[in-house]
Amino acid sequence: MNTASPPSRQRLPNRTPSLSINFECGPHSYVATISYFPGTHRLAEVFLGNGRAGSDVDTAAKDSAVVCSIALQRSPLSAKHY
Repeated sequence: MNTASPPSRQRLPNRTPSLSINFECGPHSYVATISYFPGTHRLAEVFLGNGRAGSDVDTAAKDSAVVCSIALQRSPLSAKHY
């Protein structure tokens, strides 16, 4: 039986430094906004959408971003700005 407690989520301030990018994947266009923990290059959360509200593609993109954001807030990952 595993008695280790799961890593706790690091809370974010209401405003965080972020970067928005537009990209295409196949026939779909997306907008991704990536936020960082303040004062670091650590990724904190991801917002992703394709502008077609209610579509399966938009729902999958947003749900994937939520899963990614939860993982980023529980485990550190660094990125460099280019």
